[in-house]
Amino acid sequence: MSGIYRSSCLAHDIERFLAEEDHALAQYPVCCRCGNHVQQDSIVRIDGNYYCDECLNALRESIE
Repeated sequence: MSGIYRSSCLAHDIERFLAEEDHALAQYPVCCRCGNHVQQDSIVRIDGNYYCDECLNALRESIE
């Protein structure tokens, strides 16, 4: 990702920064349960579906 570029128009700079962020985020896989892009070091894939850690933890049940 490029560094912060400052022009004479702050609104343009913000739009450019947000567009770059969106482009970078689109490179990450999407969790099939919550729909968010997974931005962690590892991911779980089950039958071709990706799950983030938060969703996996929500699916866990204790065996007593």
